[in-house]
Amino acid sequence: MSWTLRKRLLFLCGGFIVVLVGVAVLSYVNSTTLMNQFDNVAKVQLPAVRNMTLADMMHDGLRSVVLASLLAAESNEADNLKAIAQETEEKAGDFQRYLQALEELPLNEGTRRAIAETKPEMERYIGQTRKIVGLASTQGYRAALSELEDFNKSFKVLEEKMEALGGLIEKDAEAAHQSGAGLRTLNVVVAGLGVLFCLAGGMLVTQSLVSRMTRFAANIESSGDSLDETSAHLNRASQDLAQGATQSAASLEETVASLEELSGMVKLNSESAKTASALSAESFAASKAGAESVQKLIASMETLKESSAAIRDVSQVIDDIAFQTNLLALNASVEAARAGEMGKGFAVVADAVRGLAQRSADSAKGISKMIEESVSRIHDGSKAAAESGEQLQKFLDSAKKVLEINNEIAGASHEQSRGITLISEAMNRLDQASQKNAQVAQEVAQTSDQMSQMSHGMQGLVSELKSLVGK
Repeated sequence: MSWTLRKRLLFLCGGFIVVLVGVAVLSYVNSTTLMNQFDNVAKVQLPAVRNMTLADMMHDGLRSVVLASLLAAESNEADNLKAIAQETEEKAGDFQRYLQALEELPLNEGTRRAIAETKPEMERYIGQTRKIVGLASTQGYRAALSELEDFNKSFKVLEEKMEALGGLIEKDAEAAHQSGAGLRTLNVVVAGLGVLFCLAGGMLVTQSLVSRMTRFAANIESSGDSLDETSAHLNRASQDLAQGATQSAASLEETVASLEELSGMVKLNSESAKTASALSAESFAASKAGAESVQKLIASMETLKESSAAIRDVSQVIDDIAFQTNLLALNASVEAARAGEMGKGFAVVADAVRGLAQRSADSAKGISKMIEESVSRIHDGSKAAAESGEQLQKFLDSAKKVLEINNEIAGASHEQSRGITLISEAMNRLDQASQKNAQVAQEVAQTSDQMSQMSHGMQGLVSELKSLVGK
C-alpha cells in the first residue's frame, strides 16, 4: 500500500481524533459507571449498612430486654414487666422490619443468600426472647431463668450470622469504593497513553513527510532534466511526423482516386450480375412451365393407355360373344337338319346368325389388332414423353442452379460494391485524419517548446521545495 502525503496527514489527524474520541468515550463510560456506583452506594450500600447496624442494635437490644425482665421478675416488679413486654414487641418488630428492608435491597446473590439464612435464626431468637419475657411475667424468675441457656445459644448463633452478613455488606461497600478508584486510575493512564501516542505518531509522520518530500524534490529535479531532453527529442520527432504526415496525405489522395474508379467498375459489374440473375429467373420460370406441361402430357397418355386397354378388353368380350353365338348357330343348324322340312326356316335363320357372328368375330379381331398397335404406339409415346420429362427436369435443375449461382454472384457483387464504398469512405476519413495529424504534429512541436519552458519553471519550484524542507 502506497502512503501518500494526503493519506499520512489524514492518518495522523484520524489517529488524534480516534485517541481523543477513545479517551472521551472511556471517560464517559467510566463516569457513567462511577455515577452508577455512587447511586448504588447511596441507594443500596448506605441503606444496607444502616439497616444492618439498626438490626444489630435490635439484636443486642432484645438481649438487654431479656436481662431486664429477669431482674424485674426477681424483684417482683409487675409494672416494669409490662413495660418490658411492650418494649420487647417494639424491638422485635423493628428487628424484623430492618432485616426485611435489608432483604428488599438489590444486593448481590451471596449477601441475599446470607440474609435468607439469617431470617430463620432471627425468628427463633425473637421467639426465645418473647418466651423468657412471658415466663418472667407469668411464672416468675425461676421459670424464665430455665430458658436462658437456650436463649444464649440462639443469641450466639444469630450473632455469628449477623457478623457474617455484616462482613458481606462491608465487603460490597469496599468493592464499590475500590472499583471507583480503579476507574479513576484507568482514566489517567489511558489519557497519558493517548497523549504519548499522538506525540509519537506526529513525530513519525513528520519525519516520514520530510524524508518523502526530500526524495520527491530530488525526483522532480531529475524529472525536470529528463523532461528537458524529452521535449527536445519530441520537437525533432514532431517535425519528422509532420513531414511524413504530409507525404501520407498525398499518397492517400491518389489511393482514394483509384478506389473511386474501382468502385465504378464494381458497380457496373453488380448491375450486370443483377441483369443476368433476372434473365436466369425468367429462363427458370419458362423451363418450369414446360416441365409442368410435359407432366400433364405424360398423365394424358397414361389415361389414354388405360382407356385403350379397356377397349381391348371390350373387344375381347365381343369376340367371346361372337364365338358363343357361332356355337349356338351351329347347334341350331344341327337341330334344324334333324327337324327336316319344319326346320328349314330355322336353319336359314341359324345360318344368318352364324354369318353375323363370324363377321362380328372378324371385326372384333380387327379391332383388337388395331387396339394392340395403338396401345404399343401409346406406350412408346408415353416412354418418349417420360424421357423428355426427365431431360426437361434435368434442364430445370440446371437452370435452377444457374439462377442460384447468378443470385450469389449478384449478392457478392453487391457486397463487394458496398465493401469498396466503405473502404473508399474509410480512406477519405483516413485522408482527413492524416491531414489532421499534420496539424497535430505542428501543435506537438509548439507544445514541446512550452514543455521546455515549464521544465525551467519546475526547477525553480524544486529549489523552493528544498528550502521549505530545510535541505
